[in-house]
Parts: sequence; C-alpha cells; structure tokens
Amino acid sequence: MQNSLHQIIAGEILNRFSSGLDLDNDTRHFLLSCEGLSGAGEIIAFLENREFDSSPVYELIFYPDTAMRFRIESLLPARGLDRSEINRIISTVETASHDILISSGDIKVTLQWCRFSNNACQYIKRLNLDVNTDIFPHKNADDFLRERILLRCGRVSYSGETAEFLGRLAERTGDRKLADNAGLFSFALQAVGNKNEKVMDQLENRKCFYESAIREAFEFSRILGKYSMEFVMAKKIPVPLTSIEEAADAIRKIDAITSLVYGIIIPPMDHGVEMLLKDGRLTDAD
Repeated sequence: MQNSLHQIIAGEILNRFSSGLDLDNDTRHFLLSCEGLSGAGEIIAFLENREFDSSPVYELIFYPDTAMRFRIESLLPARGLDRSEINRIISTVETASHDILISSGDIKVTLQWCRFSNNACQYIKRLNLDVNTDIFPHKNADDFLRERILLRCGRVSYSGETAEFLGRLAERTGDRKLADNAGLFSFALQAVGNKNEKVMDQLENRKCFYESAIREAFEFSRILGKYSMEFVMAKKIPVPLTSIEEAADAIRKIDAITSLVYGIIIPPMDHGVEMLLKDGRLTDAD
C-alpha cells in the first residue's frame, strides 16, 4: 500500500532526526561566543547536560537546513498543505517518539525524545508547510524549488500584480539560465514587500533610494579625504549606512529585474550617479 503524503513527509523528518542534525557554523559560533565551548568534548558535555535544555542554541540546532528544505519542497504541492495535513505529520512524528541524533564531525550525541519533543515540533513548524507558493501559472512549479523555498522561508504569500511579477521574474531568469537567478528573486522579494503599492512604484523608489545612498557615501568619502574621523564625529556628520558598492549592486539588480520583467530600465534620477556606475567617476548632475 502506497504511503500518503503526510506519511512520506513525516518519514523524511524522522529520517533526518535519526541520521543526525548538524551543528552548522552559526551554531558553533553561538556555542563559542555565548557558552565558551569549542572542543568536541565540551560541546558533547553541554548537549548531554539537562540543565542546559532551555539554551537558545537548540533554536539553531532544530532549524531545517537547506538540504532538508529542498527535499521537503520537492515533495510538497506548490499550494502547500492545509492545517489538518500538517497536524497529521506532527502526530505521526510524535507517535514515533524517536530519539534525535546530533551528528557533526567528531560530535555525536543522542537527545532523548522526552527532553526535546517540543523542539522537534518546532522544527516541523519552521518548515512552513502551509505557505502557498503557487505563483507559476505558465510553468511547472517543480522547476522553481529554490524560489518556492525563499517564499516559504519568509512565510510570504502573494496574489495579484505582485504574484504575477514574481512568477514572471522567476520564469524569465530560468529561461535565460542566469547564474544569480535566486539572488535576483530574493532581492525582488525584499524590494516589493508592500502589497498596497504598485510593483513598479516600489522598484522606482528603491532605485532612487540607492542613488541617494551612493551620492551620500561619495560625499562622505570626500569629506574623509580632507578631514579626520575625529573632526567628522565632532561635527556629528552621519556615517552612511549603505556603501557605494552595495548600492551600486542593488541598482544593477533593479535594472536587470525591470528589463527581464517589463523590457525597460527605470531612468536614473541622479545622472551623476549614473556616470559613476558607467565609468567609476561621480559627476555633478546637470
């Protein structure tokens, strides 16, 4: 008899628990910076000590990694699962009550289910199985697992103009096999987060913001070329929060996105900044 989808997904989660959760770089950095632990023996002793079961480090340990998200996404329908299906997955995992292995290099520790059952349920909830990522009406949604994961991780569901824009962007970056298609999609998600404003207006505002950021960063660097940092601090001249390189990269991404989706590039508001992006020199606007 073929297993149902909730049984298959529950099986994948249980398999990950039994094969081992990893201690990634962020987790190890937390253990070192917050707990003063670096050696394998110290970390094992910490994980085996019940006194530390409430440590925030377990929030990092019980967080689905990228490989797990890809595996689960490949099983899910793009629309996600309804609450009853998710509850069946949780119930299946809870019924199994498997102990959970931590396996990372020379660190191997078995966490008892009775101690960490709540963390295991949080792990399932962090998969965001209920999020609807079905924004690809003209293509097979299975071809856009990376984009669907970005939507699911951010717990965002879009409809109308924004969904159409994001779907078209994903399809066209995929068609052209761009090297950084996921990077463009991720940037677009952050750029068009206001559902009450037209997509093109948001992109135009973003481009204007980054042009201003370049102008401010350039002027600040020019001041530093003439005066000391002590002078700048004494005069309370604000330090730019966005670097020229970061802002220039954002503008290039906006231009690439609007070109792919709409076939146009938003005209620059600051022509001096436009010249900087072209030849590395910031000139005054006409």
